[in-house]
Amino acid sequence: MKMKSYILVFALLLAISASGSRNTFDSIIKELPGITDKLKKADLYLEAGRLAVNYLPDSSAHFIAKARQIFQVEDDTLGLAKSDLYLAHKIFVINHNIDSAKRLIEKSLIVFEEQGNMKFIMLAQRKLSRCLVIEGKTEEALEFGFKAVDYYQSQNDSFQTGKALSDIAVTFMHIDKWEKALEYNLKSKAYLEHYPNELQVYTNTGSCYMVLGRLQECKNIYEEAEIKARNSNNILTLADILGNLGIIWVELGEPQKSIQYLKEASAMCLKINNMTSYFTSMYGLANAYLETNRLKEGELILKEILDRIAEKDGRDILNFKREVHYALYRNYKRQNNSYAALEQHERFYVIADSLLKMASNDKVIGLEKKYQSEKKDAEIALLNEQKITADLELQNKAIKERNMYIIIFILGILLLSISLLYTRIRKLAKSLDARAKELELALHQNDLLLKETHHRVKNNLQMISSLLNLQSNKESNPSVLNALNEGKNRVKSVALIHEKLYKNKDLSAIDFKEYSENLIDHLVHLSNEKMPVVDLQIPNNTFVDMDTAIPLGLILNELITNSQKHAFKHNKEPRITISFLTDKNGFHVLKYSDSGPGIPGQLEAKRNSLGIKLILMLSRQLDASVTKIDEPWSISIKFESKSMKLAA
Repeated sequence: MKMKSYILVFALLLAISASGSRNTFDSIIKELPGITDKLKKADLYLEAGRLAVNYLPDSSAHFIAKARQIFQVEDDTLGLAKSDLYLAHKIFVINHNIDSAKRLIEKSLIVFEEQGNMKFIMLAQRKLSRCLVIEGKTEEALEFGFKAVDYYQSQNDSFQTGKALSDIAVTFMHIDKWEKALEYNLKSKAYLEHYPNELQVYTNTGSCYMVLGRLQECKNIYEEAEIKARNSNNILTLADILGNLGIIWVELGEPQKSIQYLKEASAMCLKINNMTSYFTSMYGLANAYLETNRLKEGELILKEILDRIAEKDGRDILNFKREVHYALYRNYKRQNNSYAALEQHERFYVIADSLLKMASNDKVIGLEKKYQSEKKDAEIALLNEQKITADLELQNKAIKERNMYIIIFILGILLLSISLLYTRIRKLAKSLDARAKELELALHQNDLLLKETHHRVKNNLQMISSLLNLQSNKESNPSVLNALNEGKNRVKSVALIHEKLYKNKDLSAIDFKEYSENLIDHLVHLSNEKMPVVDLQIPNNTFVDMDTAIPLGLILNELITNSQKHAFKHNKEPRITISFLTDKNGFHVLKYSDSGPGIPGQLEAKRNSLGIKLILMLSRQLDASVTKIDEPWSISIKFESKSMKLAA
């Protein structure tokens, strides 16, 4: 898993944790029984609920409910709005329910704005910005962040200025702008480092250092944060710090040291029921076990994670599942369990492709909606202008009988309106043209995604070939070795096609002559058998679509392999002739012959031969006829295809 993927989970969770020490929380609990002022008591309950997120997360909602009960009795609208805001904070941090938290924040914000309470308006907007970050609305989140910084600086509030700068840094972390995030984290640290209970600035700065590869600086700041967290008894934050220290020790090449940190972090996360951080810590622990060659322990942890998140969905969960499958692939590969490794690798790429498609579809749909919306606006504007013009013409007819001077005046207005209308239409036309170009760019990006797909298919086929090669190294039975080698050649013939498509500008077809030359190089020139002379009679610029190229390539693979095995054992001058032309009736003919004795008997009678069975099956796939001639020996594959073109 990429470092920043699980670092970001820690950073975002820590960014929304409450500030304040355990001592403050304990003093509030002791003070509460002696308070007689009801509204003051309700405010203390709210503060206890906010701090309990760090220390007693299960009790947080209880304290907030106590405060709400008092505010309802006292009919305190502002107090109820504050209760909604603090409850949203708890739901966001502990339950990770973004939608519910956002609804509560927006509800409380309406009350704060009606009362003009700038302190709580800023606080609500900052908490709302954290929801917007998770939803991917980073521009809105940054707007709230900068607005908060300006307000707190105008109030000379250094503490809240530092917290607002930290919010901005977390937003930049979420969109992978780590240099910018580090800049704002360091600005935040300058304001907050003198506050002993403020740990977020240390952990977020450490996360930036880690992703930017500045590992020693990262370790130093996390160790400093660990000491402060243990002194403040902040379990939620301490769990994050220990998890990140475990990760950094793996990156520094000392995975054994990381295990103790990650075990402690996992136990703390379970204690406070913070499952997101628990999964992340356990994933780090599995990787540490992998690095220390404790493969079975790591395998069990990764399987447990997959079982626990099997029913969960969402893009972030998909990203996490993808990385867990990749870790399992590495684990099984270390265990030499090739089949299990291949299965996990396939699942990794299935999820990766799904994420790519989701990102691409979102972008194309967004552009299409924007284009259609602007087009509709343009049409409405044009209809409105046409209506105005028609109204003016009616007015001209009504006024014409009265006064010639008024008619001239109206005509002047009409000409001016037409001029403005023409200018506006031109601007709208330019705008529509720009939108069309954006759609064209999106289509180009889709082509790039398609090329990437061919590249991945080629890589997957190469992996299959490598697995077959690994298996062949363990086999001593000649017949099994022969079968494995033939399988590798068949995989290679298909992989070559995807490689050509990946490199081509035209994704619909490949140059069949160039492909045949590459296939011959692989099967003939690299063979341990006697090297034949190959006469390749395929015109230049012969392009074949993928659905035609794959069967033809596999047929050539079987014929050349058959010649190598049977045709040249007693032949002093081995020779192969391959042609691919169009006959007078417009049919395409692949003709193959060698200088050997040929294939005796009828092809249909040779169905016990896998090679002959494949040739006949692939020919039927092309809807082709197969003809064998014995004197001189050759075999012809004749078919008609509308999806390919041959050079004249």
